[in-house]
Amino acid sequence: MSHYFWPVPAGGQAVVLRALAEAWTAMGHEVQVLTTVPNTDTPRRAALGSIRIERLPAPRWRYLGTLRLMLRYRRWIANHAADFDVILVSMLKYEAAAALSARRRARLPVVLRTEGAGPTGDVAWQSQSWHGRWVRRRCRGANAIIAVSREIQRELLQAGYPPQRTHFIPNAVRIPQERWLREACPGHRKSLGLPERPTICYTGRLLELKGLPDLLRALRALQDTGQESQLLLVGQGRDAAAIEALGRELDLRDRIRFVGHVDDVFPYLLASEVYVLPSLVEGMSIALLEALALGMPAVATDIEANRDLAPAQCLRLVPPRDPTALAAALGAALRATEHPSDCCRARIRETYSAESIAARYLGLFETLG
Repeated sequence: MSHYFWPVPAGGQAVVLRALAEAWTAMGHEVQVLTTVPNTDTPRRAALGSIRIERLPAPRWRYLGTLRLMLRYRRWIANHAADFDVILVSMLKYEAAAALSARRRARLPVVLRTEGAGPTGDVAWQSQSWHGRWVRRRCRGANAIIAVSREIQRELLQAGYPPQRTHFIPNAVRIPQERWLREACPGHRKSLGLPERPTICYTGRLLELKGLPDLLRALRALQDTGQESQLLLVGQGRDAAAIEALGRELDLRDRIRFVGHVDDVFPYLLASEVYVLPSLVEGMSIALLEALALGMPAVATDIEANRDLAPAQCLRLVPPRDPTALAAALGAALRATEHPSDCCRARIRETYSAESIAARYLGLFETLG
């Protein structure tokens, strides 16, 4: 029986990692998660079904605290090496360097998994952060490096990562039992206490890099053409105040609902006629995959990470930084009377389901010996 383990910081792509862990346990493997926790009152050990979780205290200080956390990761891995067959590390940061430094004693293959592309991605972090270049030199020595998008794979190769050990495996998504139905949207809105209007939904971080100023301007354009609509912004982020201010400037206060963070985004997706992702850059958007997994219509920017995710009848692509084109695509999606939801769900299940992606990871692990 094989065992899989990763140090994973709190937050990040926890939804993906949980989906993979549950798929692996369903296949008969054992999974141990090592993470950090800022609250010392939280139990150090826990279980999520058959998935074991170990929590280390999060660093209190930026530099010295990070060094201490790396030493704790390295010590923990070395002390528990006999329990595992492979170490999977999420993000190419200090945790990855700690796992690689413990590898000599642990004698385990180390696989690194990227998360983001562009100015907020793993490669950019290594170029900009304190000791980031040292971390990069360590990470290049991993047994395998997984890029979750082709764009990230190119960034890794340009940064000097070995081509023979750099692999493309996309993100995974949980396929919900319930599927999106246009005629059911009003009932879901009522249960959430939302006004009864055609609804556009965005889920994710509230960042200007996600194209949210363009989205608000597109919403204003829709209102000016007489298209009745409202926008749900589900999530948090450092640019939330600036986005709220732009909404007031555009006189959209009664058309935007700032939902904030929620543990389950699916009720808001099911309450909406269309999902939108106006990002300027992405690794591979879990939020967009979640919407497509429901079978709902989606509009996204025509960037590499979004191309070929789904057929054109499921995912309309528009140029980035173009509120006029975005407004036209959203208006068309809101007015559409037919949508091939079952076809969209089948495509996502076949290509991005947790089970299919987990199997691809296993195939890679087995080649490492």
